[in-house]
Amino acid sequence: MSSSSVAILGAGSMGAAFSFPVAENGNDVRLWGTWLDDEIVDQARKGDHPKLRCPLPASVRVLSHDEIGFALDRIDVLCIATSSDGFMPVLEYALPHVRDDTPIIVLTKGFAVSEDRVESLRSATLRFAGPRPYGVLGGPVKAAELARRIPSATVLGASHELGCTLKSVIETDYYVVETNSDIVGLEVTAALKNVYAIALGIADGLYADSTGDEYHNLPAAIFAHSLEEIAAIVAAVGGERATVFGLAGVGDLHVTARSGKNREFGELIGRGVPANVAYREMLRHGKQAEGYLALRAALRWMRASYPNVLGFAPIMRTLEAITTSNTDPAMGLTSMLSGVPARRGR
Repeated sequence: MSSSSVAILGAGSMGAAFSFPVAENGNDVRLWGTWLDDEIVDQARKGDHPKLRCPLPASVRVLSHDEIGFALDRIDVLCIATSSDGFMPVLEYALPHVRDDTPIIVLTKGFAVSEDRVESLRSATLRFAGPRPYGVLGGPVKAAELARRIPSATVLGASHELGCTLKSVIETDYYVVETNSDIVGLEVTAALKNVYAIALGIADGLYADSTGDEYHNLPAAIFAHSLEEIAAIVAAVGGERATVFGLAGVGDLHVTARSGKNREFGELIGRGVPANVAYREMLRHGKQAEGYLALRAALRWMRASYPNVLGFAPIMRTLEAITTSNTDPAMGLTSMLSGVPARRGR
């Protein structure tokens, strides 16, 4: 396999972890930090990556935000691994340095949000950058585990030809890549699983107690209904329901519900902390609950482009009430659960 030059934009946990399999395939990897990543870049150059707590592969070149020209010079693949709110600023910053035929792989999960619109990341890329090869990654991959080479599986949404090409660049024996042509379904699922992980976290927080006992009935019911709700939304916007019941939906929601930042955010709400306070407190400790942003973005997106979809999204409407109208979490989830139609949207 011939090597490729790959730029990864975003030096946070996932961007840095993604550099491991790509570099170990013999590719020329440039990990570029945004203007918000200066401290991360500085520490990673000296020793351990501060979020992964381990050194990056020796061949990975770590670059600061003012080295964008070098990071993107004659690259074969562009990967974007920023937070959702950083996606468009970074894309706009990078595009003048990238050829029109350079494939883009998006690891970011969420929506592109501006003052006048909310849209999928692919839609925003096409509108801003024009048609170009495009792929999106989704699935149950925790950055710290990927960096430790713990076996992981992900799904790459792209055309068949591009999917095969990119798979050869990024797949290793411990990082297994499935391909799927359902870009719409994969991208929407990846964004929404963070939203529904909040509901699972709320259920955990509601019934946490000092005895250390764990309660599973309510989270299990919410997990099942969440997948049905995501599948109904995906189908309504042109994606495939089957995508939700694979790695991108079932797998990723399972991981996020067990240990992700969005589950932690939900647990704080379940324990009685107002949503805006919980979000700010987590952010103060370097943890961004992307699902909180994705919830607000998804509601705007649906109301503007798919107004009928919210009619079969009771969990999302309940989360809106809990996070914006001070609805009691226990009452909200219980009422939602009793009124959720079984297997709606088939």
